[in-house]
Order: sequence, then structure tokens, then C-alpha cells
Amino acid sequence: MKKKYLLLAVSMLVLAGCATPAHQAQPALFKDVSQQEVQQDNAYCMMQAQQINTADYAYRGTFMEGANIKMKQHEQMRLCLLSKGYH
Repeated sequence: MKKKYLLLAVSMLVLAGCATPAHQAQPALFKDVSQQEVQQDNAYCMMQAQQINTADYAYRGTFMEGANIKMKQHEQMRLCLLSKGYH
């Protein structure tokens, strides 16, 4: 049982290392936007992602709380950029 939790913890830490909300927004092929618009959209999505500061219930009070928050921020950033037409 402990091995299962250890494996879960290690995999979450590896994922958390990749889960930074800093994305490089690339406009979709059909979208013609200026660099300023890309920066504004990126800043808006970054602001939206940084507002997430609560871990899922299962991770609250554990050492994985921070990793869970980072993963949620990463997903919010990705979804926000997708909704604005970036890939």
C-alpha cells in the first residue's frame, strides 16, 4: 500500500515540475493577431490561472497540495488560451 502512495507522490512531483502556468501562446493558423494582442491574451490567461489557490479536497493539508494547485493552474491556463483561439 505504501508503494502505491510513493509511486503516486513521485509521479505527481514529476508532473508538477512540468505544470507551470507559463505558456508560450501561439495563434491558430486562421487567427491573424499582433504580438501585442498575443501578450495581452497571455497576460489575461495568466491572471486567471493565478487566481486558483485552493487544492482539491483530497490534497489539502498534504505535501502534494502545492503540486495539485500548480496542475490546476496549468490546466486553467491551457483552457483559457484554447478558448481564445491559441494552440
